[in-house]
Amino acid sequence: MKVVFDTSVWISALLWVGLPHRILQLACEGRITLCMTLPLLQELSEVLLRPKFAPILARRNTNVTELIIGVAALVEFHEPSPITGVILEDPDDDAVIACAVASKARWIVSGDEHLLRLRDFQGIRIGSPCDFLSLEFPERLT
Repeated sequence: MKVVFDTSVWISALLWVGLPHRILQLACEGRITLCMTLPLLQELSEVLLRPKFAPILARRNTNVTELIIGVAALVEFHEPSPITGVILEDPDDDAVIACAVASKARWIVSGDEHLLRLRDFQGIRIGSPCDFLSLEFPERLT
C-alpha cells in the first residue's frame, strides 16, 4: 500500500514517538511504501533546519543531513503530477496531493487541516495518523 506523508507527519514521525512514528515503522518493516517527491523532500529538509528543532535533533544525537539521507533511502520517489488550485487556502499543500496522484497512493496521512478537510481526492483517502492506523492497522493503535 502506497502512502504519502505531509511534512508535519514526517516531522512527528522522525522526531517523536507516537502514531506517526508507528506508521514510519510499518514502512521500515516493508508493510507499506512511503512515497515522496524531490520538492517534498526539500520542504522537509527546510523545516527540519528551523532553529526550534535543533535541541530535539541534538537530544536524539542526529542532524538534518542524517535524517534526510534516511528518508531518501526509505521512500519511493515519484515525479509530481501537475496539480494546482486544489487547496486554495494553502497552495503549498497541492504538492502533497501531486505526490499522491503521481504515486497512485492509497492514503495521504496529514495533520494539516486544509488537507484533512478534503477527506478524499480522486479516490485517495486523506486522514490523520489515527484515521490511517484505525482503518488499516488497528493493532498498531494499542
